Amino acid sequence: MPRPPLGRILRRGIPRPDTMSAAVWVVLFWALFAVVSHYFHAPIAPRVGQPGRLEDMDRYAPLVPQDLPLYNVTVATCAPHRGCALPRAIDDHAGPWIRVDRPLSGPTARKLGMWNAFGQPWYGRFVFYRRAHRLNSTRLVDVRAATAEKRPLGPGWERVREALVPHRAHHPAVYLYVRMASASAPEVGVTELSVHYGHHTPLPGFVSAGTVVPAHRLHSQKAKVTLLMRHGLGPEVPHPTLRFRADGTFKILQIADLHFSVLEEPCRDVADRNACQSHNHTMARIEQWLDAERPDMVAFTGDQWNGQGTSWDERSATPLWVEPLVRRKIPWIPVFGNHDSESGFFSRTEQMQFLAQLPYSLAQVGPSALHGVGNYQVPVYAATNDTEAWTLWALDSGANAPSSLWRPWQSALYDWIREDQIEWLVRGMRAKPVARRGSHASRPPGMLFVHIPLPEAWDAPDRDGDHEYIVGSRQERVGRVGGQLRRGIFDAVQRAQDAETPGIQVYVHGHMHNNGDCRRVRGTWICFGGGASYAAYGHLGLARRVRVYEIRDHGASLHTWQRTDDNARTDVTVLRSATGSLRPPPS
Repeated sequence: MPRPPLGRILRRGIPRPDTMSAAVWVVLFWALFAVVSHYFHAPIAPRVGQPGRLEDMDRYAPLVPQDLPLYNVTVATCAPHRGCALPRAIDDHAGPWIRVDRPLSGPTARKLGMWNAFGQPWYGRFVFYRRAHRLNSTRLVDVRAATAEKRPLGPGWERVREALVPHRAHHPAVYLYVRMASASAPEVGVTELSVHYGHHTPLPGFVSAGTVVPAHRLHSQKAKVTLLMRHGLGPEVPHPTLRFRADGTFKILQIADLHFSVLEEPCRDVADRNACQSHNHTMARIEQWLDAERPDMVAFTGDQWNGQGTSWDERSATPLWVEPLVRRKIPWIPVFGNHDSESGFFSRTEQMQFLAQLPYSLAQVGPSALHGVGNYQVPVYAATNDTEAWTLWALDSGANAPSSLWRPWQSALYDWIREDQIEWLVRGMRAKPVARRGSHASRPPGMLFVHIPLPEAWDAPDRDGDHEYIVGSRQERVGRVGGQLRRGIFDAVQRAQDAETPGIQVYVHGHMHNNGDCRRVRGTWICFGGGASYAAYGHLGLARRVRVYEIRDHGASLHTWQRTDDNARTDVTVLRSATGSLRPPPS
């Protein structure tokens, strides 16, 4: 068939491909609106503030301490095509309007956060405030979310015109009530607001200012929405230095694979699901393990958030598992797993920034030039001086391996520790100062926390005659639930080890919930923590558990065991003995 002339093609227009349906065009249209709204519609604030920066005063950063109170507050609706309808700021007593960056509707927040598609919430009803620029300004001292029937009584209360939640059948409107005070009044001003979903503990330093949307009696996936407020600077946010105890010990409790969501998920792989609440039962066991072991530090080894569309707001899903540590003043570190950034409003970098701002957290974003987020080290100092006696290393093992045009099936496999991460680790090990440790001088030994296990975890264990260096049980084998796609870090670390550089003594893994074993491979131990959570998959009849590491003799020896859900202590093992070499030769 002859080709039509170019002029006829131009008059007719470019034909639409038959496979391109109208629905696809609609999706592309709204996706373009979302991107445009994200970058161009004001007011848009950064999702996580950086402490100590003056510009955070006029940005939404709820964990950054602020001493300047709020000046006024309003409620407005935002839409992609017109931005946010806000009243004009006609005075210079306060800064610009700042958006509390979570919508007041739980279903809207869930839709926006569950797929982690566009970052900033770009439509819905939001709370906005302006922050006073002077301490001697009129200020906001109290806030309440309530219906007209339950409005706060007393002098000074005013109602914001726009409702937090409009009137609907069988549901009265919920309004925002505020109380102002003059600069001479003794009351402490409100310095921050936040929106919280679900029934969990609020962010540290925040208290409830009232329920915006109650929990649905019949629909368990419709989240309760609570308005939170903070007065003054908020609580102290300590980030302590780690030290050995006076008796020469340092104890670490590893908690692996919590898989927590915004809302309570059913317990998995238990005999009676009706008698189990995943979050409540898991936290009861964690409280029990913390009291039994009294650790010096807790390590969360990945998949703290469930991802998979259920941990759609990290701020709401996090305080539940952080609060017991803050209450006991226990430092903690996190590493990322493959599920952590599958859903939610934060990018992976913002997730780590958020965790680093919480009390007693030792988390770090790590070098931006490296692959992944959360590649960092934490020194543990001697009890009586500033000698680094042990080093705790954390690396991001990523999520799924990148697929390629020629190997599309490769995305079904897991990511791996990349070369730049390995070089950074080896350089860091060799850069440590040499110090006297007992009868010899060396750099500090260490342990590496990484979520997805190394391929060497399935290598043949060391043997001593008929004895294999394995302790504990393993129920999951290599495969889709297996380890990293490629090798590299294990061999590189072993090549870097010598008498002065003992290097990594044990690799600490999560990821495989039904594995709780340790095995020695070419002189180095590789251990699994075992699944700690009822919200994550397990195996019927297999106890939930955590792993404990106790470094003894001021860093010369290392012991480990597990605590199960009945609080039993099992599989007690000596990984390194003080009488032997820190790195015994391969058997």
